[in-house]
Amino acid sequence: LRAIAATLKDGARSTLGDEPLTTMAKQDFPLAVEVLTSLLLEDPPRGKEADIADFVVAAQAYALTNPSPNWLGTVATDEQLIGNLKLAVTQDNPIQAQGLGSMFNAVMLAAKHLKNSLKGLAGKAVDRTGDFASSKLLGWAREPLNENLGRFFGDVFVYFEGRGDKHHPGKIPDRILQAIDAAAADAGDEPLIIICHSLGAVIAFDLISYYRSELEVDLFVSAGSQVAHFEEIKLYHNSDRNIKLGKKAPTPANIRHWINVFDTVDIFSYACKDVFDRVDVDAEYDTRTFVVKSHSEYFKQARFYERLRTRIDAL
Repeated sequence: LRAIAATLKDGARSTLGDEPLTTMAKQDFPLAVEVLTSLLLEDPPRGKEADIADFVVAAQAYALTNPSPNWLGTVATDEQLIGNLKLAVTQDNPIQAQGLGSMFNAVMLAAKHLKNSLKGLAGKAVDRTGDFASSKLLGWAREPLNENLGRFFGDVFVYFEGRGDKHHPGKIPDRILQAIDAAAADAGDEPLIIICHSLGAVIAFDLISYYRSELEVDLFVSAGSQVAHFEEIKLYHNSDRNIKLGKKAPTPANIRHWINVFDTVDIFSYACKDVFDRVDVDAEYDTRTFVVKSHSEYFKQARFYERLRTRIDAL
């Protein structure tokens, strides 16, 4: 609890009473949420780490935007506080709510001992380097993050080394080009819309701009992608190496409209407006999750589709 004690304001440690989290919340709700989430991260039930990390991110975001929620005035116990907070942050995500039940008994037990633990620490120097919750999440994330990075770079090498050229496309381009050609043939009078994610957007961009430069794409949507990054290092067939960093590359003429979506937490996603000269929408989207999960969350969230529809309607 040393890291948790470090989050408390001076003088608060000895006045928390029998319901320490509730007392703390009524004085400083965001602080109470930070203590609670730190408790969760101290000793998570095995197999629940991802659920807890989701809750930590959601709870801290909720406290930031709701520093004094209306329901707080009706709360008298730590159990009520935890229950109300859980309901508030999971009401739009029933799947997440189902996954959190097993951890709250441990939190309640820790909350009951919080006051005594803090008293024991009150006279000791507390060494706190950085935010505890963030460092704990990063520690959990490191192994799967390394795995994802390794897989990603492997996929990159496989595509770029084996893509071939316009007259002799490699296996990956050939397969995707067949799908694009079929979609274009079936489109008739309807617009041709290509929606891509991650490296898929990089590949599609390369194919549209070089292999199918004569094909008019009415809307290109890239989400959580590295399209801008690979243009900056000039890896596309049509990349112009005479365009140096700081200068914008031309968006392929056959892309009529382009919507790019990225999350700043997602290390695999990039904004495009500073790299290309024509991007209709370069939108930041908050997946409301943590580093490892953010990259795969876009198309799992209903509000992503709602916002995308709004952006498309505005074109």
